[in-house]
Amino acid sequence: MKTQLKSILMYLAIILLFGNIQSIYPDVRHHEIGKLWDSMEERGFYNYEIFYHGLTWPGGDYRGFDNVCLLSRGLWIGVRNWTAHDGQAHNFYVSEGGPGPIGLQSTVGISIKKYIRESFPTVTVNGKEEDRLTDEYDRRNSSLPCDEMVETVWNTDVGITVNRRSYVFSHQEFDDFIILEYLLINTGNIDRTDTPEMPGQVLEDMYFGFIHHFRPCRKGSQNANTNNDRDADDWIHYYGNETGDTLRGLWYCYDGDSKDPNSLEDDTGDPHTTNTNLPKNDPNNHGTGEFLSPQFAGFGVIHADVSARDHSDDPNQPASAFFQPHNQKDLPMTRETTGMQPMYEALATGTFQQGTDVLGFADASTPEIASPYCFISFGPYQMNYGDSVRIVIYGAVNGLSRRKCIEYGHAWKVDSLEFDGLAGDAAKNALIATGKDSLFATAKRAEWLWDKVTGWDGNWDSEKKAIAKSILPPFSPSYSIFTNPGNIEIDWTKSAGKITRKSDFLGWRLYRAEGSHRNLYELLTEFRKPDAADTTTLPEIYQDSSVVTGRYYYYAVTSFTDGSSTTGFDVPRSGLPIESSSYINRNWVYPAYSIAAAKTQLNQVYVVPNPYHLYGYHWDNATEIRFVGLTEKATIRIFTLSGDLIRVLEHPDPRQGEFKSPPDFITWNLRTNDNRVVTSGTYCYHIQGFDQNGNAIGTTNGMFVVIR
Repeated sequence: MKTQLKSILMYLAIILLFGNIQSIYPDVRHHEIGKLWDSMEERGFYNYEIFYHGLTWPGGDYRGFDNVCLLSRGLWIGVRNWTAHDGQAHNFYVSEGGPGPIGLQSTVGISIKKYIRESFPTVTVNGKEEDRLTDEYDRRNSSLPCDEMVETVWNTDVGITVNRRSYVFSHQEFDDFIILEYLLINTGNIDRTDTPEMPGQVLEDMYFGFIHHFRPCRKGSQNANTNNDRDADDWIHYYGNETGDTLRGLWYCYDGDSKDPNSLEDDTGDPHTTNTNLPKNDPNNHGTGEFLSPQFAGFGVIHADVSARDHSDDPNQPASAFFQPHNQKDLPMTRETTGMQPMYEALATGTFQQGTDVLGFADASTPEIASPYCFISFGPYQMNYGDSVRIVIYGAVNGLSRRKCIEYGHAWKVDSLEFDGLAGDAAKNALIATGKDSLFATAKRAEWLWDKVTGWDGNWDSEKKAIAKSILPPFSPSYSIFTNPGNIEIDWTKSAGKITRKSDFLGWRLYRAEGSHRNLYELLTEFRKPDAADTTTLPEIYQDSSVVTGRYYYYAVTSFTDGSSTTGFDVPRSGLPIESSSYINRNWVYPAYSIAAAKTQLNQVYVVPNPYHLYGYHWDNATEIRFVGLTEKATIRIFTLSGDLIRVLEHPDPRQGEFKSPPDFITWNLRTNDNRVVTSGTYCYHIQGFDQNGNAIGTTNGMFVVIR
């Protein structure tokens, strides 16, 4: 697979600076096939790094990671009366497998491999192949019980080898969660060699503690200035073992109301604003109102072995649930700060804290509870040499869809939002609170799926195979994009003949986003047969003529079924048509755009987008604007309203692509001649046009607005 130049340069810089690339940037595999994205690291624990997706929801942002909801995860292993390989005896010992840099001395990555059910599609734009560094994989396995699986193996300094499998699905009912199956084996091995350092060891009173550090979500916290751990305004809550409910061991986190005096009066959900010191509807406050932090992010328990010899599920697990505040960039309880006995006792405490939202604090950023780490522990287990214990958990995120966040956020900003008899901030908060019910429904589906399909030890029964076959979506086709004068052509002809579910295949869907691949994708067209048995050949080429010259466009092509495969099975929403993933075949590195030949006059010049809005709906986080309607050659001068010249552009710019003839546009990266980013304001431009021979044609002037 191709690797982007900037990524190569970054890795080389790390190697030059640190020498040991494995310890600084370990091997990682990513899940990017459904709405929920996540990253798996070979050392087992996770800490927010560049290119990491910690429970990103919704997915779709391949490099910005704005919707990250999990800052770190880890696994502590506690044991009593244990003797290390160097002969030192410990009354209490805790192997710190994360989170964050904690664990570098306790865990050793052995291997990490990503398996996929269907080969990834390829996408080309004018002959340039799209590249996603994070979609690399190791092997295809058509018999997978899911769409993707990452298998990670690491050793710990207590002699437990951890084999973790992460399962993800692209089915639209099952793509908001990830299932994590841990097989914990007493191998006595603490390093990368195959020879155990502690053969025959017996481990007593063992506890396994799983740690998650939530922050829903990064984009919202940055906008609300609550990205600092001591300013975080997120609440956590524990739910489990309720009468009549199968959910257990569930920690979840959601955004609260910041009490920072510079924040909005009520910023629950982090509605977008460009100036928190101004009222939301002030004309100088250019925020869109979009709710940036609607997520309810959580992790919970599906299965825990009764013992190392009884592998049935123990409904009395987990053993404990507790939290610790972040406390100045680190856990307050570590081997270096408090020693191992307090850590072990925390894992074995047997208490269940309900969370920070029930303790009577008015402000989630109060130091005693700010930015907490959530723990659930399992035990005690006795493990002879060679014994194993299986624990299965899930990570899940849900909440208001981005479409609803945009719609409701705009209504909130203009004081027209109403919901359930409420208005204004009360309506906003009630809408966001519905995410809890959505998260619980997602958790129920994770439980169902493990029970019916994924609980897999290599001996699938016929019923599980049939259910798995019925819910695994068809493939997403490869396709090519060609930009033409007046239209953009999308062609998936070469891939259309490789339909993976011919018995219930119904058609194709083509989606499009404008301005940025981070924007909402709208259904552009659908090609549908009357029924799956129909032999009609559907179109496999589409010319999109509803395009504006100079605007960027991003596409995705999916295939879908008639839903008949799930009829008769115990499947949520039986009979629902199944659609392939729209995430794995989007163009995002190379935008598609319609071109037009250079003009002979300067009477049709315009700027797009105008106004440019950093958080605008159609141009979300764009980094450039375009001057469209230019002659074959042109000089563009950009001024402030006070008359200061800040940038001169020469058209055509050879750095912006090769064309058979000069197009009628040029792109500006919103930087001045001395490479400074322009600020919010109104700007003027003066354009002087020339023909191909350099003869002057005329001039034109105009204005545009930048909003940051």
